[in-house]
Amino acid sequence: MMNPILLRWVGVALSALVLLACVYAKGRHDVQVKFNAYKAEVAAAAHAQEEKTRQIEVKNAKATQQAADNHRKQLAILRGYYAQRLPDSGPGRLSALPSGTDGADGTSPDYLSVIPAADVLASQCAETTLMLTNLQGWVTRVSENTND
Repeated sequence: MMNPILLRWVGVALSALVLLACVYAKGRHDVQVKFNAYKAEVAAAAHAQEEKTRQIEVKNAKATQQAADNHRKQLAILRGYYAQRLPDSGPGRLSALPSGTDGADGTSPDYLSVIPAADVLASQCAETTLMLTNLQGWVTRVSENTND
């Protein structure tokens, strides 16, 4: 037969081992419950962010379409304005100007080739300015959409 003191120590050790296993299982369960709550919270936050992103994308698409339409309209007006300034665009325009007197070297200055070039350059500068102004407005609207 076994020593009663040894049996008692074995019983205490087994009881302690069972107690530790229970405490471990309880702790693991508590951690799992907290982790599940955290996952649910993260999923809810992700869903809310996806919805906010979708709304921003819709607003940005609308702002982009409005900016493109506005730019096309303004560009057509601007091109119409500069088309009227071309020398051969109608009677009494710059093409009716005399070409002037001969230069000192006997060649005739070509005023007409200089004037259209200046108009073309001015037109290109105006179009670039319009494009940049519209781009700045679009960037402002889009950034306001993301900051809402």
